[in-house]
Amino acid sequence: MEKLRELSLSGDPVSSKQVADFEAATERGDVAKLLSMEKQILDVARTDLEFFGEVELLDLKRIQEDRNRCAHPSVNVSGEIFHPSPDLARSHIVHAIDHLLSFPPSHGKNALNRLLDDVRSDFFPTTVQKALEVLQHSPLARARKSLVRNFLIVLLKGVANDPDYKFTSRATCAIKAYAKINHQIFHETMRSEVTKIVRGLTDSEIDGALKILRIDALAWDGLAPDQRNRLVGFFENLRGYNLDSINDTCQIKELEEAANRCSMRLSVEDIRENLWFIVPPVIVDRLIHLYAVAHNFDQANIVAKTLIENVSDLTEANAVDIVRRGSENSQVTGSFDFPRLKNALLSRFPDSTDLRSALSNDLV
Repeated sequence: MEKLRELSLSGDPVSSKQVADFEAATERGDVAKLLSMEKQILDVARTDLEFFGEVELLDLKRIQEDRNRCAHPSVNVSGEIFHPSPDLARSHIVHAIDHLLSFPPSHGKNALNRLLDDVRSDFFPTTVQKALEVLQHSPLARARKSLVRNFLIVLLKGVANDPDYKFTSRATCAIKAYAKINHQIFHETMRSEVTKIVRGLTDSEIDGALKILRIDALAWDGLAPDQRNRLVGFFENLRGYNLDSINDTCQIKELEEAANRCSMRLSVEDIRENLWFIVPPVIVDRLIHLYAVAHNFDQANIVAKTLIENVSDLTEANAVDIVRRGSENSQVTGSFDFPRLKNALLSRFPDSTDLRSALSNDLV
């Protein structure tokens, strides 16, 4: 009843009604009503409040039955009064603690909704360490395995296909934080659910699988073979706006080769078709290769233009590589935009001795 009182303070209607009925019956001295509530309280806690499952309900009902036998002594067919054995008493104590007393006063749906509301809040941390501090002081710290699993599954689905970047960022932090609290339940849930989640993603949503795979390096092992093949096939044939995913694809060991095969098939037109926020290293490498093997001035100029437009995403090593490899191709050295590209690279890395050396060699 104390758990119901605490839960009623949060506005739970079932708990509030049970507490009100109990207090009214106590005030009236209505013994029949109190006995009726005592008989029904475990069923209410199981069915309406979801405090525990069916197996736990059976154990708790056995405790209730044995308690009644002790409170109202009864005899068996041999005329002996019921005396529970020490082992039975210890078993009842363990079940009472494990099934009910050790958990905070929050039922399944209510606890899950509270946890999810916390993650959706704009005030939920966006760093794993801060999220860990929050979750360690939440109902999740001593929650039942079923609640934890449901919490993780809902967040994983959100990470995979929720368009709200802020929520997916907070959800990712929450998942990684819980992995530090109980890595065993986390890995069990990830391995058992990752295939179901990925299989439920459409082709337009499938890049959400990358977000899940980046959370846990072992998630790939939980994927069914058909979904592994689906991901490999999809990410080695990226085109258009989907190319945005290629950098994330490269960061997953099992998909890195697929990303590299994809980049090797890209033309400069494919690359220019995408609006890049930051050009990934694998795409930069592809542009440098296309520049080095340009077959005519037009091709060399279009690649040079693309490199100039994205010069801020190049590294010093990229710049040196462009000059050295480009200088070996007459279609590059004779192209109109090669001098413009060299000037852009020099402006980007004015203090690079390696770049100046490569530029000097190009003049020889």
